[in-house]
Amino acid sequence: MAVLGVLTAAILVFRFFWWRLPERLRSLLLSFAAVCAILPAVTLVTRWSITSTRANTLVNWIAIAGYELILLRFSLVRPQWLTSFCSIVLLLPVFASSTLFPLTQIFHPKDTELFRIGGPYLCERSPWQTSGGETPGFDVRVYYQPRFAPFLKHGLQRSAFNAEECEAAQSTAVIVPDSRRVLFHCPAKPGQGAVDHILPLK
Repeated sequence: MAVLGVLTAAILVFRFFWWRLPERLRSLLLSFAAVCAILPAVTLVTRWSITSTRANTLVNWIAIAGYELILLRFSLVRPQWLTSFCSIVLLLPVFASSTLFPLTQIFHPKDTELFRIGGPYLCERSPWQTSGGETPGFDVRVYYQPRFAPFLKHGLQRSAFNAEECEAAQSTAVIVPDSRRVLFHCPAKPGQGAVDHILPLK
């Protein structure tokens, strides 16, 4: 939250120097900001992302900076009292918890575990994001990692396990042999049964 506040404050200060920049530089900055702002959407639609959790989070930070830079330019359009008010309203969702939690992964990359499960497949286990100290569950995702670009991964399937139902912190995934399916497995807790999900690879 504090880092995002500093970034937003820096963008606001930069607003006062906008018209002093060369026109070509302003155009380049806006073009770069637009590309950065749509990167998370491209990742979401294509399901391609970077293998490194920290690098993915850095892309999200750059996207936030690009979005705020676009709002900066919009707030300078006349009438400024109206566009500035609209910019503030459009900025508020950036401070929502659903946006802030993914950004914090750059400071806590070890919360997400990434390991190989055979062949070109990777498994990622990440805790559910909550404001409290406890972890109510884990998401388990399976990715394809191309040999020609090992720094990339493509999402194939995901599942989720509640910590009250099984040992979610030890959950994993296994590719079912000779099929296009994946078995998500969560070990049993004392007095309870294990939880398994078999889903097709997308």
